[in-house]
Amino acid sequence: NSFNPSASSAGNYAFNYKFTAQNSCSDSVTQSVAVLALPSITNVVKNNISACGNTDGSITITASGGNGPLSYSIGSAFQSTGVFTSLGTGSYTPTVKDSAGCQVSDIIQTVAAPSAPPAPMVNNVDTYCFGATVLAMSAVKQTGATVNWYSDVNLSTLLATGDNYTPATTVGVHNYYAAQTVAGCESPGTLAAIKINPLPTVTFSSLTPVCTNTPTFNVTGGAPNGGVYTGTGVSSGAFNSGISGSGNHVVTYTF
Repeated sequence: NSFNPSASSAGNYAFNYKFTAQNSCSDSVTQSVAVLALPSITNVVKNNISACGNTDGSITITASGGNGPLSYSIGSAFQSTGVFTSLGTGSYTPTVKDSAGCQVSDIIQTVAAPSAPPAPMVNNVDTYCFGATVLAMSAVKQTGATVNWYSDVNLSTLLATGDNYTPATTVGVHNYYAAQTVAGCESPGTLAAIKINPLPTVTFSSLTPVCTNTPTFNVTGGAPNGGVYTGTGVSSGAFNSGISGSGNHVVTYTF
């Protein structure tokens, strides 16, 4: 025979064992067992941590019933109160045990950190020619956020803190990563690639003096080919001495 305490209500139950021998003589013994009432968890209050990296989460368990003083646990050792503080992120199982060893558990509580903000937008990400004025990049952030600028995608090498950052002006591609932090939680980084192109090497051969009555002629001698000639008396790459008049005139070749 078997007995299922969970299918019975709390109380005392008597069990009788009777044995009859082959000579028809019999005897019996009676024993009783107490089915104890379980403690009951009536409420669980969870508070998440206030900022990433903090350990200020808490869980408070309220319980009643059971037998004798109650003790409380969230997955580790039991204690005499139901208040658990200084918790980090993680999953915790509220459990209550009475002095008779009867215990019950509630649903798992997950202490979480605030969500990380999205990566910020970055303005003034452009391509420049060497020597041109390079504008400071500007991050568009959430209200109250702090912006950090990094040189690597893992956000491990900090360059500066602030909404704006002035990139390098040397020739090449310079990669920067802007991330914003809210309540101690840092966003992923936004890639801002600034490209500085080198200037071409331009040459222009000396021009031979001409007379004021020299017919209009095409200016040559600029390299690489494909540039533009400008100056007094120059139009569409041709020099007209009749327009320029006598004197020294500067002709510029731009590529």
